[in-house]
Amino acid sequence: MADQIATALAPVATDPDLPGLEKLRRFFGALGRWKGRRRDLLLALLRVWQSDDNAVVRQKLRPGIADRVAPLLAAVLRRARDDGETAVPYPEQTARVVVSLIQDLNDRLGDMVLSFDETGRPDLPAAQETVAAYTCALERILGLPAESIVLVDPAVLRSWFTPNGDET
Repeated sequence: MADQIATALAPVATDPDLPGLEKLRRFFGALGRWKGRRRDLLLALLRVWQSDDNAVVRQKLRPGIADRVAPLLAAVLRRARDDGETAVPYPEQTARVVVSLIQDLNDRLGDMVLSFDETGRPDLPAAQETVAAYTCALERILGLPAESIVLVDPAVLRSWFTPNGDET
């Protein structure tokens, strides 16, 4: 799966014509689209993946995913720095920090999808607030102005919290 994600992100990371901030925006967009195209499969795997029995497996796989994605993100951050769009002094290390945040956000959102509020539906407002908080933190880490990036497209987020996956 890590190889598939890296393959989906590589064209954005290696595009020489895109400025850094636009690369970053497209990087997150490509990641969201990759997950969205596999929504049903990922939802089916989610309960098993998030079970306590798989905690060790999750912990062991996280670095492998980071090893594949972080170098691509580092190239994006380096370009954004070179373009004067961010002042990230350590693109490689910062990329690892960002990947860790994204993995943590994925875990949080996965838990939210699996846990239902009193109405029997996932708590979309809580998920939206969580995404907003992670986006704000990421923008601060990267030294970007507020609302510079969309970490998770709102329509895609809604699709994960509806039974049939509609983005409306």
